[in-house]
Amino acid sequence: MECSISIGCVDQGTTHIADQVRPHLEQLSGRLCQGYSGLMEHLWINLELCPSNADHRPPWTFRFQKRVARKNNLKRLGLPIPLHAVDPTNVGHFSVRPDYFELAQVPLSGVSAYLLNVIHRESKLLERESARLGGFDAKAFRHDIWTYIDENWPSPKRT
Repeated sequence: MECSISIGCVDQGTTHIADQVRPHLEQLSGRLCQGYSGLMEHLWINLELCPSNADHRPPWTFRFQKRVARKNNLKRLGLPIPLHAVDPTNVGHFSVRPDYFELAQVPLSGVSAYLLNVIHRESKLLERESARLGGFDAKAFRHDIWTYIDENWPSPKRT
């Protein structure tokens, strides 16, 4: 399974936070690209760092799509379509939003640990979706997130 944990949006007040956490998201994403059984071939987790969005809509809930039509989106945007472009199949995706009031209290040196703990906590939804995903091993997936957190920040509270 290919896993991508990325920052979907930032604003002027959270750019420095995004810069701090982005390297950890890239490392964790790479570590999570492995077999967890089940149907899911791609998992996209979007970390929202735009407090203004919280006023307008809730975070995106989990969605499982058999096919994501990237070629159509590129064409609609007037962008070139790569010659061998293939639309990804069996894609799970959802967004994660921190408590911005809590985040504002966290020192910059601790924001990565805080945000990765939020991602770990919110990934619990994959356990509820496991049967629909053909037996996706969400517990192993969440364990791997926790292992990464524990290796980099040995004492955060497990959620």
